[in-house]
Amino acid sequence: MKYWACIFFVFYAGMFAHSQTFSTGFEDEDAGDSFLLVFPTRDPTSFSGQNLSRLPKGTEFSHVFEYQLPDSLKGRNLKIGIKFWYRFPAEKEKCFFVTDMSHEAKNLVWKADSLVVPANAMDWMKFESSTEVPADMTLNGRIKTYFWNPSHIPVDLDELVVNIEILRLPSFIPLLNVPEFKGSPRVLAQHGIFELLYYPGSSLVAFVDRKGRLLTGPIGMVSASKNNKSVRYNARWRVYRQYETNDGTRITVLKNRSGWFRNRLTITTSQTNRVEVSITSFSGKIKGLGRHSVVLPFSDTPTRVYRLNGKTDTMQFQTEYYLGSGGGFTAGEGERSLHVFYPKAPVSMQLHTEARLLILNIDYDADHPQLHYPLASNKKDVFVDRSARSYGYGDQLNAELVFFIGKSMPELPRLMPFPHGYEAAIIWTEHADYTDLRTQRAVHFGHEDIQLAEKAVGGFTAYNIPVTKSVFWHNPDSVSNATISEGLFPGLHASVTGDSEFFDFLKQLHKQGNEICLHTAGQFTENRDTVRKALQFMKHHFVSPTWIDHGYNNAQKFNRENAVCDGFNRKSDYFMADLWEEFGVTYFWNPYYEEVRPFEEWMFGGHFMIPYPGFGDAFPYRYINHVNGFPNMLFWSTTGTLEVPEDPMWDYFFSEDHLQALIRHRSLWINHVYPAWARQGKGFWMMDEYSKAVAMPGFDRALQKLARYRNEGQILPVTISSYLDYYTAVQQLVIERQSDTTVSVYNPGNKSIEGLSFIVNASHVRVNGRQPQIKELDGETVFWFDLPAHSTAYISY
Repeated sequence: MKYWACIFFVFYAGMFAHSQTFSTGFEDEDAGDSFLLVFPTRDPTSFSGQNLSRLPKGTEFSHVFEYQLPDSLKGRNLKIGIKFWYRFPAEKEKCFFVTDMSHEAKNLVWKADSLVVPANAMDWMKFESSTEVPADMTLNGRIKTYFWNPSHIPVDLDELVVNIEILRLPSFIPLLNVPEFKGSPRVLAQHGIFELLYYPGSSLVAFVDRKGRLLTGPIGMVSASKNNKSVRYNARWRVYRQYETNDGTRITVLKNRSGWFRNRLTITTSQTNRVEVSITSFSGKIKGLGRHSVVLPFSDTPTRVYRLNGKTDTMQFQTEYYLGSGGGFTAGEGERSLHVFYPKAPVSMQLHTEARLLILNIDYDADHPQLHYPLASNKKDVFVDRSARSYGYGDQLNAELVFFIGKSMPELPRLMPFPHGYEAAIIWTEHADYTDLRTQRAVHFGHEDIQLAEKAVGGFTAYNIPVTKSVFWHNPDSVSNATISEGLFPGLHASVTGDSEFFDFLKQLHKQGNEICLHTAGQFTENRDTVRKALQFMKHHFVSPTWIDHGYNNAQKFNRENAVCDGFNRKSDYFMADLWEEFGVTYFWNPYYEEVRPFEEWMFGGHFMIPYPGFGDAFPYRYINHVNGFPNMLFWSTTGTLEVPEDPMWDYFFSEDHLQALIRHRSLWINHVYPAWARQGKGFWMMDEYSKAVAMPGFDRALQKLARYRNEGQILPVTISSYLDYYTAVQQLVIERQSDTTVSVYNPGNKSIEGLSFIVNASHVRVNGRQPQIKELDGETVFWFDLPAHSTAYISY
């Protein structure tokens, strides 16, 4: 039984075991053939040894290293490190060392690191650089590094080293010392397929198969304060109560304490292989809870992981997965199977495949990232991280989980992230700052002189790309565009009640399917009466549930009514949550990932998604989460602002490779843009030869690509309200396995879910006996159907 105690030691001891190093000092004995185009030269002033490599004047490319990845490194995150010493004359020209990865003439990675020019001519300088390459780029890649000398100056190099190692992602699961079983167990529940055992000598509880072999380790609870400063783990339980119902169902109630919580664990078992687990925890007083979670170690290696994007891993498993409430996994086979999937939201799951550990988060601060900008007259850009919730004495937390053990079961149909069979989605969220009707018409209709949506020649409307467009309700401070536009647009910035033409323009956009919402009521702080009038007006004309904060900061004038300022602060005069609820506003922009940037080092190239999903699923990134203290309100997140000041850059950001990556990873990208900003430079519009504002050609090319992918059923351009309406409806679904090949899906909501999408590894699918809409994807079947309110669909496959 000592296996449970040493499991984490084995994992961490082997973290950095896989690496390949290639080096040369250009001496006779190590010239080798790993590096091509080297120029060994005997020189007593070499950095080490007797030789160095001296580039003849006029040489542009040299020191070429090429390496075809072996199978052991394919499909792994890699870190490519380069190190050497160099010297060259102190000239202005630059030299570079390039890391390049390609597959079948297609470039996957290209990075050029420049060499620092020596302060003194011919001083030896150290060059050291590393490139992190995500796993989806290493499946078939060939690594190439080389020295690039575009100025053709003479250069000396020595002690060149290229190191390739497996890059481990950071772990988001706490390190735990899982206790050992002691003594002889007693049976708490026995149902033929499995048993639930209790070990009085160590007060531990676990499941075993019909032969008495462990299926799980000791079930426990872990609680941690913010930033894991204090971690309390307890797997010891007291059997509180047991009873049996008339149909043979066995109910076992256990109790323990973990840190600040008193926990009641109820395990319901029956003659089937279904196990129901419910947790009720009563809190002590804690300010800033990092996590409160169930810990479930399991004995056998994973055989299947249901990922959040609807994909399934069955062979090469990632070390760690964040599965949210939409994933699951299977460990073992046959009578030693353990199947866990679809816990009831807002519970989330994390899986460590090497440590064989499932964490079921009842509360986890990373599941609800949130900021607050406190009022402070003498501060600027100061925020407080309010992700971690606080609890008082007797506060109650609840969670439920259903899993199956002791029997092989076919793969489940998995939810696709997007409706109607789409594989990815893009949401444009437009901020209203400093715009003019002329620039608005340019980016939505293609030209400032076009006044009717049906005559659009470019921009969002011409390609039928919807936008969540925020606006100012009024402009009481008469803020103009004169300064920001450098005199190009001297009038007042656009607001709904200040410009009848702009209001008419907005009504056209709304009719075309765009979402029109508030960017707060005005440029600066507004009182409750003004916000009420603005919300009432917007609900009457545009009926949007979305709000986008504007100008948040610490000073009194900076929109204290914002969601990240005092809008959710019950003690403030600028508390707005009751007004938002009254007028149906429930979806709020969350700038957390833009300000805190927890995953910034895991971006890759010009790809939209941060963290780049090609690195893996370990990151607890939540682009949608509940507002702390307001369960009916949701935050949606962005990770940065899209600005494309040069026309060709549109082709780079919206390249086929980048869009295909969005599709391949079934990702959602919510962007943060200022397309109609009154000064040129954001990249969405430009002045033509007649001094007219028109859509930038590259912007139109990007929209044309999105329209093509939409028409092909791959990328869905959608608004915040449309997508979050779908998302919230799907979160409420009750999905249950009825038999090995039948699953029921119940919609408890009051609205029909249009285009509810699943994917399954089966060629024939029926929903309520009929074939739904289907398409083939990666050898599996994507299918979708409408599910009316308060109705159940039976999926057979």
